[in-house]
Amino acid sequence: IYTSSDESVLTVDNMGIAKGLKVGKSQITIASEEAPSIKVNLDVTVDPFSGDYPREGWTMAASHPLFKSKDDAEKNSLASALDGDLNTNFCLTRPGKTLGEEPNKVSVPAEDIIYFIVDMKESLDVNYFRMRYRNNKDAFLRFVKFDEISGSNDGETFTSIAKNFTVTDASVASKEESPDLKLPDCKYRYLKFAAGNKECFASNGSSVQIKEFYVGRK
Repeated sequence: IYTSSDESVLTVDNMGIAKGLKVGKSQITIASEEAPSIKVNLDVTVDPFSGDYPREGWTMAASHPLFKSKDDAEKNSLASALDGDLNTNFCLTRPGKTLGEEPNKVSVPAEDIIYFIVDMKESLDVNYFRMRYRNNKDAFLRFVKFDEISGSNDGETFTSIAKNFTVTDASVASKEESPDLKLPDCKYRYLKFAAGNKECFASNGSSVQIKEFYVGRK
């Protein structure tokens, strides 16, 4: 028989699987079902979460429709950057460019701002994100900067987190994944990444592509 002394901090099920709910201390008591007097107590500390958040159930939205190239070589979809599949990519057409094959040919006016929004399904403490790129040779397919990164808890009103945000080492083609890109400590459900200025993109290329996108706290 498993019990927790403070179920607001820690719960434990009848298989002994413990789940931390908030930072704090609790005690798990493990007792014999046939002889409850035979028992042991375990002191447990729940520490703050650190690392990449699990992305199960997360979704992504984008400012513009997604293009499909011939045979959809990119396997382009809104789910691709969150699915853990290294054979898929999330890709947006850059401002002033046209890309794709009919009926999924996409033209984006030069004056437009492109963006994507990650919905983490609950408000989470965040202070970094990280991107895995399509490959380790085509650096021109990457975001170099973001005009603005902002957050929201209702999906409608966004508050600025960072402006003119430079993506470290994005131009180094051999680095297939960015380092953890530090953000000010914040807590939001939705994170929005917007780019429109030409400085946000490499000098050539018609799209920006992300293989995997991670958000976390350290």
